[in-house]
Amino acid sequence: MGNRHAKKTVVLSILFFSLVGLVVSEQNVVALPPISDPEVHSYSVSGEVEQDTPLNILQEKMRAAPFTGHGAYFSASSQRIFSALGVSPYGGVDSSLWDFGLCSEIGAADCSPSDGKWLTAWSILGTCRSEEDWGCIEEVKISAEGLDLQNLAKVETIGDVTVFSGNADLGIPRASSPTKWQASDGSQYVVTSSVTRTFMSGNNIWKSVGTDFQLQIERVSSSATLVADIPYVCPGVSRPDKNSICGGGVSFRPLMFLPSTTFAVKVRLPNVVKGWFQARFKEGEIGSQALGNNNTLYDIAGSVAPIYIAGGVVDPAVLPSDFFQKLYPGISYLPGGVIGPILPGQGTRSMQEYKAWSPYFDDKALMTSYQWNIRSTDWPVNNSCFSSLTGVTGLLATNAAAYLGLPPTWNSESGELEYKVASPHFDETGQVSSGTYSVSMPASAAKCLYGSATLPTTVDVSVNPEEGGTDFNSTLALAETKGWLNFSVKGFHFSSPSIKLKLGRAGSSISPPTGVGLVSPPTTSVSVAPALSVPSTVRVVLISKSLTAKSIATYAKLKVASTSKVSLRVLPISAKFCKVSGSSLKGLKAGSCKVTVTVTPKKGRPTSKTVTLKIAK
Repeated sequence: MGNRHAKKTVVLSILFFSLVGLVVSEQNVVALPPISDPEVHSYSVSGEVEQDTPLNILQEKMRAAPFTGHGAYFSASSQRIFSALGVSPYGGVDSSLWDFGLCSEIGAADCSPSDGKWLTAWSILGTCRSEEDWGCIEEVKISAEGLDLQNLAKVETIGDVTVFSGNADLGIPRASSPTKWQASDGSQYVVTSSVTRTFMSGNNIWKSVGTDFQLQIERVSSSATLVADIPYVCPGVSRPDKNSICGGGVSFRPLMFLPSTTFAVKVRLPNVVKGWFQARFKEGEIGSQALGNNNTLYDIAGSVAPIYIAGGVVDPAVLPSDFFQKLYPGISYLPGGVIGPILPGQGTRSMQEYKAWSPYFDDKALMTSYQWNIRSTDWPVNNSCFSSLTGVTGLLATNAAAYLGLPPTWNSESGELEYKVASPHFDETGQVSSGTYSVSMPASAAKCLYGSATLPTTVDVSVNPEEGGTDFNSTLALAETKGWLNFSVKGFHFSSPSIKLKLGRAGSSISPPTGVGLVSPPTTSVSVAPALSVPSTVRVVLISKSLTAKSIATYAKLKVASTSKVSLRVLPISAKFCKVSGSSLKGLKAGSCKVTVTVTPKKGRPTSKTVTLKIAK
């Protein structure tokens, strides 16, 4: 597809300097004072105001479109979370072998671990019933509009209190149903937390394959009557001759949160929950304390964050003929349907799907959703500095539409931890999207990566968007807080930043931490530091005004000699917003204009970049 997939890359590098008082050129480093910016997407709420849903917005757009199109969207928040025990012959990649059924208890005959079987245990966590109870919610607190944290009172369990019994040997918690809680002002919230365990049978025993944890909170109308849908066996979508599991969850339209809402949840989890946590909130904190019987109490807190939801309606005529065959081999999609929610952080797959769909989304978010949720990852960590740790390995938080559902990768040569996110350049109103990203890691892991038991005292932070905008550089003090290091930036622009934490190398090495139990007393706190603001700009072109090719090349940071030739090409997706006229770009209507600028020197090879411009009245 050529330049249709051209993206900008924002590189966030954090370098550790081993010398105190290192003199840095003023040309490259700008020391910023504390910044108090107004919140992006600030809003006010009076009473109960429903949040729209991506599916509802897509269906309205599809009805209004002059064509029968494909709808697609990316979202992690889900109301189809349920408790059930599903068992099937293990099919691997062969869909003809998977054939799910439901069983009532782990010890039931139809849940027995005969060879060649697969078991999935979906357990919604109930509230704790005793000091010895595990796999349960201990308490939920809220702070809204600047008030102090207060306890929420449990109103009801939406469904059966016990769907099936737990199994401590397998790390399967007692399965319950979502719970509804109420604040002192009468506002109500649905809390859904779950642990999903998967197993494969071998030698007539269940062998663990993976573990997933998630926790989300949504505001709900105080007058709503909530009913849990019971999961059931149904014909498979791609193989109607085989069975799948349908239904489940609680259906309701979430309300807008009150401004500046923060939640703090205490949840007891089996120690099979581990690895990196990914969050859809800001300014988060995680504390952990070991309990008996291989369980841990986690104290999770954070503020509601605006999340960009990518999606849109696409005319089948503009899609390549092999689009679905390449992206979803073996599955047919007819126009008129909606594909989604596509998980935004599912391994590398989410980024692949986003890269495929995003050129057809007009570079605008479908909506901005206000969310509070966190989930674990169960992906292997291919670095001994992290894999030797136990419990929570780190925390990542971002408001991007899609992100890499894997831990950051470590480049031992450059000394960089790299992570990728992606999101539309503009929100649904046409305003430039403002990205946030936070990462927390154990100091012991950072020391192992850096190669020294003593970390340096300063950190160099830089954001360098290849597509244009303002470079950002700053030198900050490095502080270790209760055994953790925390980095955070906000205000950078999308569409596809590659975020790097450059620790560097000390020129020596130390052994990976051994016997480190991050889940053992005393309580360990993980704090996402207040975000560092990254000032950046997007070039605006007024309708009926022109912008020269040379100025666009300069904006894209391409070197233009007096003898160079500069040419422009508007991407087809932006043809209704802008056009090339001679050696200039002209705005046609308000929107997002993607244009590829190419500089051809008198001698040497041409260089090109694709930039996004905002067309305004």
